Amino acid sequence: METSRSPLGPLSSALLRWCAYAPGTGDYAALAALLEVFEAGVAAQHSCLPLEQAPPAPQGLAWADLLQNSALLGPELGPAPLVLWENALYLAKDARYESALAEALLSRAAQPAPLAVAPAQVRGWLEALFGAPGEAIDWQRLGAAMLLERRLLVLTGGPGTGKTSTVTRALTLLAAALAANEDGGAPGPVRMALAAPTGKAAARLAQAVAGAKAALSATTLPPALAAALAAIPDEAVTLHRLLGYQPYGNRFARGAEAPLMADVVLVDEASMVDLRLMAKLFEALAPETRVILLGDKDQLASVETGQVLGDLTAGVGKPALSSARCRALEALTGDDLRPFEQATVPPLADCLCHLQLSYRFDPTGAVARFATAVNEGRRDEAWAVLARGDEALGYAQNPEAVLGDALDAYLTLWRREEEGAEEGALLTQLGAFALLTPTRKGPLGVSGLNAQIAAGLRKAGAPVPAEGPFPGMPLMVLRNDPSLGVFNGDLGIVRATETGLVAVFPGAGGGAPKRVPLDRLPAYEPAYACTIHKSQGSEFGKVSVVLPSGLGDSGQQLLNRALLYTAVTRAQTRVRLFAEPAAVECCLAQAPLRRSGLARRLWSGAP
Repeated sequence: METSRSPLGPLSSALLRWCAYAPGTGDYAALAALLEVFEAGVAAQHSCLPLEQAPPAPQGLAWADLLQNSALLGPELGPAPLVLWENALYLAKDARYESALAEALLSRAAQPAPLAVAPAQVRGWLEALFGAPGEAIDWQRLGAAMLLERRLLVLTGGPGTGKTSTVTRALTLLAAALAANEDGGAPGPVRMALAAPTGKAAARLAQAVAGAKAALSATTLPPALAAALAAIPDEAVTLHRLLGYQPYGNRFARGAEAPLMADVVLVDEASMVDLRLMAKLFEALAPETRVILLGDKDQLASVETGQVLGDLTAGVGKPALSSARCRALEALTGDDLRPFEQATVPPLADCLCHLQLSYRFDPTGAVARFATAVNEGRRDEAWAVLARGDEALGYAQNPEAVLGDALDAYLTLWRREEEGAEEGALLTQLGAFALLTPTRKGPLGVSGLNAQIAAGLRKAGAPVPAEGPFPGMPLMVLRNDPSLGVFNGDLGIVRATETGLVAVFPGAGGGAPKRVPLDRLPAYEPAYACTIHKSQGSEFGKVSVVLPSGLGDSGQQLLNRALLYTAVTRAQTRVRLFAEPAAVECCLAQAPLRRSGLARRLWSGAP
């Protein structure tokens, strides 16, 4: 089969070969044009292509008719490789994942699952965990109560809004309620699983929960809550490990036939979970298991297909609860929820809780105002905040000027190591600064910045070899090694010891720093710079962000609001942005886009 078109990609070629050998006829040249667009969308991790966004079909024909005639289309469970749903074209596997996930979420959201615990008891526990209620609604407190009445809680919030602290208290409340359930509660100890999409995120979750547990333990808790707090596990695992991923078959041991034995599953960094993995998680859940999805809905979407957390929160712009949900929660909390009551809302709305009060940023400060303006696409306001100039938010139009702050930071780190600073102090210094970029390649990508900073350090007198590590070098692990307790994305620093060079990493749960001999460490690289994607979930004292220019069409697609929002909100105290105005404008003008039908399935009630 030949056409006059340019060479097709592997997916398009495979689909057209299907046309050639499967029953049916088709206009191969026309289909090739469509499939090129479809393949580009698959490569960009869209789960579907709405046909109204495809190029016009030839001779006024309908794409759906051409596809049907080609035998490419079929039902979700059929042998054909493509599925058409609501005039959107899918790979059959993605249509199956989307449909199954929507059905599982809607089913879990629609059915109340109250625990038989006296409301007065719950109110007492809430006061012990969150303090006395105030005049305004405390969404942290309300979010914890929401978990007692449904088997799904989607808890979102920006950086510093207390998501981990809230969820630790929510788990404590739930464990106490399960143990006190008049219907018998959980058989034996409450079974909890803490998980995240990556090893690094799982380690951070375990550390954050340990800190929240320690803070709660320092308060005076009723015996039931103290026992429940102790039931929260100290370990968090990757979702792949939780589901028993088997790489040789690209399958999971856990599923409908072998569900997870858990009363509650918490998934942190849910924005990073792709469509397939989320579908596999819900397939593996027993009907009675409660699920908490925790994350920042405005961060970058998953690396793989879909934008599940974004779709889960797409249906409401402000808090809205059904009348039945309001009455149930008012009985548990004593709050007046009438301002948020609507006669009818989609089932999923009753399972959403968004935390807005940030404890990291002053909401009136430059960083918070800039991040909000970027996130909401308010271009003029974002530029106005940048133009004012602020100690907490600086802007330089020359991207190459980013090297100055980075050299100062890493010279300080090297000198402190040379002076024999304690490992804890070195790690604190390492976390005081980060240089973030959207790309790995190019002069202002990770590889180019690493090379330029190494050359600058060498010029300043640091013993930086042409290749290889040296004492004082920051590094990033590139591969998981659970046996060593290090994971892809972990940051550490090289240190000289009597037995040779070691990498020093933060200890689990805020404990003593961990040493790993460099010759045992899995693949790693210098970490003077980090991609914005890999920085998700992390925080640093000060952050420099560079947006390279001249990235080309594919590179320009990286520059969007979610990317810039994610980058600037990694900082605790100060952000400096280095970018030509056109690159900033590209971010502000471009909303993150992942084509998906999941939001429509969830919020229209059509699974």
